[in-house]
Amino acid sequence: TPAPFTPPIVPPAKVESVEFNITSEKIAPEVVILSQDNTTHVAIVVENESSVKVEDLRAVVMIPDLGLIQSTRVFNLDAHKDKTMSLLFDIPYGTPEGTYLVQVMVGNEEFHNTMYRQVTILE
Repeated sequence: TPAPFTPPIVPPAKVESVEFNITSEKIAPEVVILSQDNTTHVAIVVENESSVKVEDLRAVVMIPDLGLIQSTRVFNLDAHKDKTMSLLFDIPYGTPEGTYLVQVMVGNEEFHNTMYRQVTILE
């Protein structure tokens, strides 16, 4: 009788981990005076430190206490590259004075990275 068929042993594929970081993020102005201007500028630099292209990324800026959220378009980030994005973030007139946490998240369905800053609202 012939020997039973034994399938070849295939080692698992190595999947390189993807590492990307928000390398810098700046909110200007950090103090928004609503009687003069209600817009703050958020600049975000994201760096892909791996040798794998990261696809379908999006940067999202939120002020959770105010229910405000804004995001960039979807973008890809090639291996060992960085990308600078910019958002204008509108603070509604009538927002109560105070210092609020700003959450900046960059990610896709698999990976994400988050930074936090503060913005102060004055009337």
